[in-house]
Amino acid sequence: MTESYVVTIPASVSFTDTEKNIDRPLQVENIVLNEGRTLKINVSSLNNFKMKNGDSEIDYKMMVNATEIPEKNNQDVLVIKAGEHSGWAILHFLTELSKDNALLAGRYSDTLTFTVSIV
Repeated sequence: MTESYVVTIPASVSFTDTEKNIDRPLQVENIVLNEGRTLKINVSSLNNFKMKNGDSEIDYKMMVNATEIPEKNNQDVLVIKAGEHSGWAILHFLTELSKDNALLAGRYSDTLTFTVSIV
């Protein structure tokens, strides 16, 4: 049997003036790994966990199961060992978005990349 898994990653998160704390699930199901192997999912931010609009930026944080991750790239957000058939994490995003810290009108954004590896 070959190693396999199904990962569900949040498609997007949109902060608003009233919605500044957002939870999204990260799930892995139907996991089949060879003995001694581990499935890892890590995350990287294009803008170092800052939403950008031109030269203006607004910080945000991402927590995994209520634990803040360091604001640096390639942080593990979920680790699953062989023999486990599923796993999940709650990704919590929060920001201090306000008119006071948004220097420019318009859309502020960042891109997160989730990488799945088996080691």
